[in-house]
Amino acid sequence: MAISKFKISVPDSTLEDLRSRLRATRWADGIDNAGWDYGANVPFLKELVTYWSEQFDWRAVEADLNQHEQVLVDAGGLKVHAVVKRSLDPNAPAVILLHGWPDSFWRFHKVLPLLKDFHVVVPSLPGYGFTERPTQRGVTTEFMADAMAELMAVLGFDTYVVHGGDIGGFVAVDLAHQYPLAVRGLHLTDVEGHMPDAPLPDFSEAEHSFFKQGAQWARQEGAYWGLQATKPQTPAMGLNDSPVGLAAWIVEKLRSWSDCEGDVLTRFTRDDLLTNLMIYWASETIGTSFLAYYEGRITGRTFKIEIPTAVATFPLEILRVPREFCERFYNVVRWTEFPRGGHYTAFEEPELFAADLTEFIDGLH
Repeated sequence: MAISKFKISVPDSTLEDLRSRLRATRWADGIDNAGWDYGANVPFLKELVTYWSEQFDWRAVEADLNQHEQVLVDAGGLKVHAVVKRSLDPNAPAVILLHGWPDSFWRFHKVLPLLKDFHVVVPSLPGYGFTERPTQRGVTTEFMADAMAELMAVLGFDTYVVHGGDIGGFVAVDLAHQYPLAVRGLHLTDVEGHMPDAPLPDFSEAEHSFFKQGAQWARQEGAYWGLQATKPQTPAMGLNDSPVGLAAWIVEKLRSWSDCEGDVLTRFTRDDLLTNLMIYWASETIGTSFLAYYEGRITGRTFKIEIPTAVATFPLEILRVPREFCERFYNVVRWTEFPRGGHYTAFEEPELFAADLTEFIDGLH
C-alpha cells in the first residue's frame, strides 16, 4: 500500500479566482433587523467577505498547517489525506480522530499539541478536504469506516482508539462495529443519529423527551439534512461556484451549533472560519461532503457496540442524549458532562476534550 508525503499547496490561480469572485458578489437583500432569524446574517457575511478578499492570509495558514506531517495513503480505493503526529514513545497508544460536517480535519488542530502521549491520526474523511474526491456511488459511513481501518493498518497501527463527532461519530461507530479486534475503545461527543426509527416500548421519560426533541429539531433546523440527503447535487452546484454561498451555508451552522451565545466570533475567529471554508473551497469538496447523507441512510441502526465506550456531553450539543439511551447501544464505561461547549467540542474546548480523551485511553486495559 502506497504512502506518500503531502503538503497543502493551493495554486495562485485558485486564490486569484477566489478573490475576483468575492469582489464580484451579487448580494441578496436582507430583512431589516433580522439578525440570524432568516438564516445567514447579511451584514455579518459582508464584513467577513471583505476580510476574506482583502486581509485574510491563506499562505500563512497554509504554512502553519504544513508544519504537521501529512500523508496520502491508498485506502478504500482513494488517496486518503491524513495528519499524523507520532509520539516519541514507539509503544504509545494510537488514536484516530474523525471530524464531521461542516467542519474538516481543522476541527482537531487545537488538540494535537495536547495529545503528546499518543500517536494521533487525523484524516480527511472520504468526500472531504484533501482526500481524493470520490466519483462513484456507495460513499456510506460503513465505506468510510473500511477506508479508515485500511488507513490505520497501512500506517502500522494494529490497534487504536477511535474518536468521532457528527458524521465522524457515525464512522467511528461503524469502525468499532466492523473492526472490534482493532478498536480498543470508542470515544463519542454526540450520538443522536444512532437510534431506532421509532420510540421503543420500554423507553424512559427522559428517552421519550429526547426523541421528541430530535423530531422538533428536525422540523426547525433539519432542512439542510433533507436537501443534502435527497438532492445533494442541486445545492452543490451553487455552493461550489459561489464562495459567499459556501460561507453562508457553513458559517450559519458553525454559529447555530456552537456555544457562542449568538456571536460566532466568540468561538471562532475570522481566520478560523475562513480556514475551514478554504479547505472546502480549495479542494472543491462541498458536494462530495454531502454524499454520506445521501448514500448512508444513517438512521435506524440498533446493534450494540460491546467495545468500551466513553461519552462526553457538552451543554450546547445539538441534542443531549440520556445515559440510559446510550447504554442500550453502547458499553458505556465513562460518562462525562461538561459545563460549557457545543457541537464542535475539540475546537471549542480543546483542553476539556483532550483531558477527557486522555483519561479514557489511560484507563483502558
